[in-house]
Amino acid sequence: MGEEARAMRAKRPAPDLPADAATRYAITFGEAAVLHIGGEEVGARASAGFSVAELQELAEQLSAQGVVTEMVSLSDALPKKMRKGNEAATLVIRNGAAVLLQQEEAAAHLLREQQGLRYDSKYWDGRRGKTLTKRALEVKGLQGVIDEHPIRISSPRARHNLVFGEEAATPTEVHSSLDGSDHSITVRAFRDLPHLADFRAALPARPGKFDRERLRLGEKARGLFAEGNHCPLDDRRLLDARLNKQTGSGRGAIADGAQ
Repeated sequence: MGEEARAMRAKRPAPDLPADAATRYAITFGEAAVLHIGGEEVGARASAGFSVAELQELAEQLSAQGVVTEMVSLSDALPKKMRKGNEAATLVIRNGAAVLLQQEEAAAHLLREQQGLRYDSKYWDGRRGKTLTKRALEVKGLQGVIDEHPIRISSPRARHNLVFGEEAATPTEVHSSLDGSDHSITVRAFRDLPHLADFRAALPARPGKFDRERLRLGEKARGLFAEGNHCPLDDRRLLDARLNKQTGSGRGAIADGAQ
């Protein structure tokens, strides 16, 4: 890039995100939940999860019922010689919460429930050996585009998290370090969150059975934990609920495009 181009780029205005920018919630269901890479996990990782082939079959079944889906292949970004044995994909199910629960206002109910929760703002960084404040983006002066609107984040905004499981727990109840810093996480019980509990309970069905009237994901989706991310980096207020399971030979994720 020439000096003139660099100068023009430096002068280009890029407004900061407004203080009242709408926030985004993302709920990820899986056999284990964790707030931060290397942090304490709730649950146990499964030996097998959803394969790409299973996602493709589910997409075909849903499309036949008029449900809008998008299959996004992640492994296509790999060099061709590396794709075999490293298949990975995400299945996006538009309006998935409503499809799953057969309620048009399902996503709105889930969103309002999440808005009433207090998310963790700190996490234990084992590599650094101390408690840190979670950040939405840990790079100052980052320039980019969100929904076709140019942005500049002049200071990192907090990205808060929660874990959802069978039993509620606070960081001090789970584990506390000798220096008084919380090494662990806040866990909220599903039974205290009826809308999220209904969503979780609706995921599985009898093995090999696909209910033509509802989206059901089978036994692999039974008894899952969930982790939530609350981040003010989107100009739309919506809830994104997704299911994420991994296998050794392939990786598959299901995302609800709640819009």
